[in-house]
Amino acid sequence: MPKKQKPPVTTLWALALPKYWLLSLGLAVIWLLSLLPYPIICRITRGIGWLTYYAVPRRRKIIQKNIALCFPQLPTAEQHNMVKRIHRATGQTLADMAASWWFSDRRFNRLFQIKGLENLDNALEQGHGAILCSAHMMCLEPAGRYLAQFRRSYFMYRPHGNPAFDYVQRLRRDHYTAGTIHRSDIRTCIRVLRGGNSIWYAPDQDYGRKVSTFAPLFGVQAASITATGKLAKLSKSPIVPFLFYRRPNDQGYQIELWEALENFPTGDEVADATRINQLIEAMIMTAPEQYLWAHRRFKTRPPGEAKFY
Repeated sequence: MPKKQKPPVTTLWALALPKYWLLSLGLAVIWLLSLLPYPIICRITRGIGWLTYYAVPRRRKIIQKNIALCFPQLPTAEQHNMVKRIHRATGQTLADMAASWWFSDRRFNRLFQIKGLENLDNALEQGHGAILCSAHMMCLEPAGRYLAQFRRSYFMYRPHGNPAFDYVQRLRRDHYTAGTIHRSDIRTCIRVLRGGNSIWYAPDQDYGRKVSTFAPLFGVQAASITATGKLAKLSKSPIVPFLFYRRPNDQGYQIELWEALENFPTGDEVADATRINQLIEAMIMTAPEQYLWAHRRFKTRPPGEAKFY
């Protein structure tokens, strides 16, 4: 039986309902954090992330499994330490949210360095928009807000399981970007791209066997969506790698736009998915502890293989 969909939230007044009080409290805390100096926000939120290592064992086990699969060469002790660092970095997404949603433009922009904007411009000059291909690095929110100040950009998104949080998140993203597009709304994506815009797109999650082919990721067969090549072919849009990560010592954020992929797509779904996964690997290795390892990336297995989770 298909999972019953929760009714959408269409007004901020919904946060006053008792079932959303905990969410409202959390948002209020993040807003209060946004009033503090940025380095202090980062330290506090990393501390929250450290607590989740002990408080959320289910997520910890998923992260542990992913690290063991992707970095088998690391000694067990180093894998264990890496998992702890990932939890602290995950907590810092609250700092990213505070900065993205409530910092003034002047305060926010001081946190950023950007390289390769000319690569996006070169792609856009072809007249077919650009697909900003990314990994799910943790500082997605601030990177999206910053880039949208310079080039008209849309977000592709997957609805959050909490309708109230989903509404607030889309409201904030719609405020600082050109808009949000549901990940399944290919028609709107193509229309937006043909209008000369860019779309943020992250093809690094497991959406199941029906929309995927199997391709290696860190040497492990992963269900990899085939929509990337299809979207690029239908829209004639170049794929521009879009990397973002936190700079060390709480200095802020780095954005890198790499040169557009050449000879993509090829029409070979496995070859195209493999190339995208290689790109994702390169992005992750730039800042491995800042990747969304809590996702069950290897949930769907090839026929005959046992489940990992």
